[in-house]
Amino acid sequence: MAICTDSFSSSGNKSAATMLREDPKFQQIYWIPCTAHCMDFFMQDVGDQPWATDAIKKANKVVKFFRNHRRPRSALRTELTKQKGKKVKVLLRRAQTRFNTHYVMLDRLITCEKVVRCVVLVDSWTDIASQPYLRRDAAEVENLVTDKAFWAEIRKLHAVLAEPYKVLRMVDKDIHCLSRVYDALVALKNCVRGVALTNIEREKILTDVAKRTDMLLSPIHAVARLLDPRLRDISVFSNEELITQFDNVVNCLVAKKGTHKFNDCTYQLLKSMGEDGPTVKGGWLGLQCDWEDEDLDGEAAGEVDVDDNAVVGCEAAGSERGSTTIIATTRVLRNEEEEEEEEEEEEAEE
Repeated sequence: MAICTDSFSSSGNKSAATMLREDPKFQQIYWIPCTAHCMDFFMQDVGDQPWATDAIKKANKVVKFFRNHRRPRSALRTELTKQKGKKVKVLLRRAQTRFNTHYVMLDRLITCEKVVRCVVLVDSWTDIASQPYLRRDAAEVENLVTDKAFWAEIRKLHAVLAEPYKVLRMVDKDIHCLSRVYDALVALKNCVRGVALTNIEREKILTDVAKRTDMLLSPIHAVARLLDPRLRDISVFSNEELITQFDNVVNCLVAKKGTHKFNDCTYQLLKSMGEDGPTVKGGWLGLQCDWEDEDLDGEAAGEVDVDDNAVVGCEAAGSERGSTTIIATTRVLRNEEEEEEEEEEEEAEE
């Protein structure tokens, strides 16, 4: 069971979260912050950086000019209508209450970049820009639209905000998506690392990612990720954080670590990856049978069939050691079950 709240600033929600975390009577109930709310906060963190604030201000200047004035709006609509395959007719304005609308504004502006450039470069623009009530704003908009540095900053900010916007849209749908939040936040970090930022900009954004990730993620997200049949693959068992979170939840809700019930839960998780338990062969859902030829380069390399009880040398490759760990874990759990069964049989005979 878990309780989800949508505000980090509310003292009532913080008090409830503290009670759920610290009161022994409620240890079986987890608190989950709202993912959409958290992503909106992260996008606001990014937008509050000086370079991002400047880019948003300039983009908003261009959008407002083409939306607020009849002649520029009409010229842009005419050019957009000529574009084949585009149903876009107007630029979109940001909203004040939700920061994700900044991304929507930037996305539409980038989509219409070529058309906007075309509008300010055609002969009719001279007539529009010469109007007394448009002259000053038109000159500023023209300078922005024809400036390559302006579009570079817009694309950079758009690339940073793209991944959190995807996460926000994912959780905003009326479907089960709790199990996908963990991977989505991992992708968020990778997205930031892949954007052409300066070292200072990247470090600041990664700090914001870490802050919001720590605020959002709970053991429930890790367990949901592991138990979702659509997301099962062998790589999760090399993720110590995921497995540790799973163990913590089982220890808290099911049975204490080291007990037969705890070990049974662990074994059931391993067994869920294949009918006969985990094997190095392609018994893992969605994996090709020849994957070990690509990932293993130790004693098990090139083997089509590798038994669960096969022993691999201690100098095996990293991915091989990961598979061996799973095999060894399964073997230990099975041995414990066999020993318990033998003890029960001996007691029954006595």
